[in-house]
Amino acid sequence: MFKRLFSLILIILVISACSGSGGNNNEESTEGNDGSTQLRITAISGEVTENLRNHANSFMEDNPEIEIEIVEYPEQQYKDQARSLFTSSQKPDLAWFWAEDNYFQMAEAGVFESLDELYEENGWNESLPESTINLFTSSDDSKYAVNTDVVWTPILYYNKGIFEELGIEPPSTFGDFYEIAGQLKEAGYIPLSAGAGEGYVTGHMYNMLLSRLVSPEEYDRMLTVGTEPDSIDFNDSKVTAVWSEMEKMRDQLFPDGIAGITDNDARSLFILEQAAMYSQGSWAAGDANLGSELPDDFELDYVFFPQIQEDIQPTAGLGVGNSLMILKGTENKQAAEEFITHVMSVESQKETAKTVGFFPSRNDVDIQDIEGINDMLADQYQEMKKIGSHSLFSDVLPAQLQSKLFEVNQAILSNTTDPEAAGEQMEAVKETIGE
Repeated sequence: MFKRLFSLILIILVISACSGSGGNNNEESTEGNDGSTQLRITAISGEVTENLRNHANSFMEDNPEIEIEIVEYPEQQYKDQARSLFTSSQKPDLAWFWAEDNYFQMAEAGVFESLDELYEENGWNESLPESTINLFTSSDDSKYAVNTDVVWTPILYYNKGIFEELGIEPPSTFGDFYEIAGQLKEAGYIPLSAGAGEGYVTGHMYNMLLSRLVSPEEYDRMLTVGTEPDSIDFNDSKVTAVWSEMEKMRDQLFPDGIAGITDNDARSLFILEQAAMYSQGSWAAGDANLGSELPDDFELDYVFFPQIQEDIQPTAGLGVGNSLMILKGTENKQAAEEFITHVMSVESQKETAKTVGFFPSRNDVDIQDIEGINDMLADQYQEMKKIGSHSLFSDVLPAQLQSKLFEVNQAILSNTTDPEAAGEQMEAVKETIGE
């Protein structure tokens, strides 16, 4: 996800009216000086923390005896260190995390509290889609997290004014993509900016390309790589073709040094009209992002990335892994349960869609019921439902394979490796799964 405050240094953001210890569990007090409960939550920087901050503020208004502290991390650091953090003496009461490989391993190891009673009491088994319920149900038939919102990625945002100025249309095929790139460069514009210096952005790019280069049936089979490593051969020509396409994007679409550009940098190039297009997820259209950052005369529009193969129709990458979970053994379990219930309420879900561009995970919240939602986000949601969606391949990868994927993607984009070598490196790591 986009990280507005991206930094390699841990940033602690206290959002309570007065500061508390932020401690947890047995080694630190969970009471403030006034006897209030101190609830500590960990998350990633950017819209995720902004969303949690909004929920926390409204929750604390109704529950003044509870103070909430959010500890935010850069995304990759959080992924790399989560297991150690969640099993340490400094573990939080609550964690925002993804329902992906690391989560399931930790759930099975007893790191989280079961949320089965919350699901029953709040009717989440009925108000969440069956596919989401299935995803969040662990091998012991219990649920240890709840999906708070959904996003889709990547989206191709473009400057409509530049396109009209040059008399060009948004691309409907990748061939069009490269053709208009030449026209944009000739006019002095960077065709496309993206924060490829951040691994997750390259993961979204990889998902997009893979889903357009293999059939839907092949793609779905590849999603089982965590439990069936042989479901994908990274040396296969269809798979290495993803990195070949990434090379073309590097050479024809992206600015020089793309592998070192952060999302902040990429978005700035777009806002300042130096880049004609910008790649990021649905949340970028929200009022907490481009919706409030663009100048009034900026004509923003979007398309989903176009097809590559004529016989493979593009779909939208859908992320349903954003979730909250309670750490095992917290002394603040009741307060944590109350906060999760607050976040999952219909009203809170509507507010999330209006402020940060995360769409409700509940299937009983209709888009027509969300007053004041960003028009572009609403339009994307309808378009996504029309063209269909696919799960994000990079999200289901085992942790060590995901890290290697981000690494080789950035190596491709920095021209320090080639597709065949990338495939070999991925295969070498894949062979260690389960060891």
